[in-house]
Order: sequence, then C-alpha cells, then structure tokens
Amino acid sequence: MSQPPRFDPLQRSSQEEILRQNRLFEKHVCSSFIQALPGGVFILNDKREIVYLHPRSAALLGDRNANDCLGLRIGEALGCINARLERTGCQTSKFCAYCGAIKALEGSERRGEGREECHLIRHVGNHTETLLLDVLAVRIASEEQNYCVFSATNLTETRELKALERFFFHDVLNLAGGVRNMLEILKPKMGEVSPSTMRTLQQATDRLVNEITVQKKISQGKDKELQVEQEYIRAQELAQDLGQLFQAQWPRGPHLEISPNFAPVSLESDRSLLGRVLGNMLKNAAEASTKEQTVTIGCERHDNAVRFWVRNEQELPKNIRLQMFRNSFSTKGKGRGLGTHSMKLIGERYLGGKVGFWSDSESGTVFYLDVPISSNIEPQEAVGASSAAS
Repeated sequence: MSQPPRFDPLQRSSQEEILRQNRLFEKHVCSSFIQALPGGVFILNDKREIVYLHPRSAALLGDRNANDCLGLRIGEALGCINARLERTGCQTSKFCAYCGAIKALEGSERRGEGREECHLIRHVGNHTETLLLDVLAVRIASEEQNYCVFSATNLTETRELKALERFFFHDVLNLAGGVRNMLEILKPKMGEVSPSTMRTLQQATDRLVNEITVQKKISQGKDKELQVEQEYIRAQELAQDLGQLFQAQWPRGPHLEISPNFAPVSLESDRSLLGRVLGNMLKNAAEASTKEQTVTIGCERHDNAVRFWVRNEQELPKNIRLQMFRNSFSTKGKGRGLGTHSMKLIGERYLGGKVGFWSDSESGTVFYLDVPISSNIEPQEAVGASSAAS
C-alpha cells in the first residue's frame, strides 16, 4: 500500500467536491456494510474531512445535525472545544498534538491502521461535557485518492461510572488518613483534648459518612439523574471546616490560608458534593506544594454565581495544562490523578457550575468552581447571615 501524501491541515475541499465524494459512497456497495456496523462510522477523505456517515453516528454528535457534518473534520463534528480555537478549525490548535483521534488518523496514514482512546471536552447547549471514545482509523485506497474508515465507540458512561467509584475510595481513604493522623497526634495527650480538636475529629467522621452517602446516591443514579440535595451553606463555615481537615491531613505543611478577601456569602447547593470538589482542589494543591509553601482558599461573589478558588504557588508545566480534565490523564501513573476530572464531572454535571483553572509563573496555579446562586436567596440576606456567623 503506497504512502499517502503528507497531511496539510490548512487545505480544505470545496463543498462541490465534498458532495461529489459523498455520492460515491452513497451508491457504493460498501455503504450497506458500513450501516450494519455498531457505533459511529465516518468516511474521511485525504484532507480528513467527513464525506459520509451512517445514521447511528448521529448519537455521537450532541446537538449537531448529521446533515451538517459533511465537509467537517471529526473534532468539528463532535463539538470539541479545541476545534474552535483557531480560524483554521480542527487539528490546528496547540491542544491537538495530544488528541487521540488525530493520533489514530496518523497511524492509519503511516501503517494503514491506528487505534487510540480519544478524550475531548465539547459544548452541548449551554454546558460542556467530557466524551471518551475508542477510535479506530483504517486507510482504504482507491484509484482516485486514499480514504479512511473512522469508527468511534462511546465509552463515556461506563468509564465514568468506574471513575466515580474510584473517586469515592480515593476520597474516603484520604479522609480516613486525616482522622488517623489526628489520632496519632492525640495519643500522648488523650486526657487533654481541646474542644476544637474534638470538633475537627467530628467533622472528619461526618465527612466520611457524607462520602459514603454521596457514593450511594451516585451508584443509585441512572443516566446522569443523580438527586442533588439543596441546602443552605455559609461559604466561610464550609471553608473553615475544610481547612481544619486539611491541616489534619497535612500537619507538617504546606500551610493553609483563608484569603483575607474571602466573601461572606451564603448559597444553596449540595454540601456533600460541593465539599468533595473543594476538598479535591485542596488536596491537589497540597500535593503540588512544598512543606514551606502556602495554599490559599478564597471566595468571590459574582452576579449570578459564587466563585470558590484554591491557589498554590507552583506553575503547571505546559503539557499538563494542555491535557487538564481529561479523565485518563495523570502525572502520577495509571489509576492516579483522579481529582481534576472528579472536580469537572461533579462540579459541572451535578452542581450545574463551571470548573476551570489558570496557571502562570506570577500567580501559581488557581482552580475555581463557579456555583450558581439560587434566585430565592437575596444577596443582602446571604451576606448578613454569613457575617453574623463569622
């Protein structure tokens, strides 16, 4: 099989050429075989543009109409957020070097076949979601040009259920470790335990119960229908509780600081899920810091949301920034690095918020969660209630 010409991402076909190639496959005998295959199947031309797709591929397209996908590249059709970053579209941004779909296509062009897992974040309506695909690209040669059969199987729901179970054991073990550390510290002086220490131990055990409760809710939830329980939360109290658990888990550092500009607001949300997201932010910040450095937690009031944020002093390397929130990416080895994907999944899917980050040499690394404010809590009432509590 001859090698195809080198792919140039800046070259695109005319609409007339795309329609001509589409007619070739609609009339071809192979279309019957393609329609019998499971999952999504796309035929791509040598510019990696879609010239044919079978009806079941529509299940992968989110809110996009299948008829509008002819001439698009895979990332554009699936709604990948990185496909919109450059005017030239899919496969031209700096993030695309890490894309599993592109690696599979490159494998098909070099060896005739390529198979990878593709993890992408895409826009669907007014929110984002993670899509995990098992993709297979197989090159087929014709007299006219080389084409590629690109099949994609959606692994998102089964993989995320497994991931949520891993998050649960991961977080519960961390909490149990914090309780154990506190008990070790208290052993020599059990007769003189302070009320504040007993309160922290009580909070740690309460969170263990909460984590088990959350996992039970997740396991019972079907098709993303986890029941989120709204309750009144004072942001400062939540931060103080998390801070005490943080110090118990990392008694030798890093130091935790509550921002002096922490906004004294209240909100309605699911306390267990919110605590899990912020707890993972604090844990990741602690693991990225030295014992002498400081981790800071803060809160700001925006027009329609409360923003919680956690900062550490370390800047993330570029390759980690470009792959953040992918549910299999980890700097710690296989089965590790669950925290950031857990934040994104729980913070956005279940709490209805937005999770993001920025990292540079001046600011260090900041992760944030924007939680929508319920319309039945007036700003003045919320601030007044929290100020009185503090």
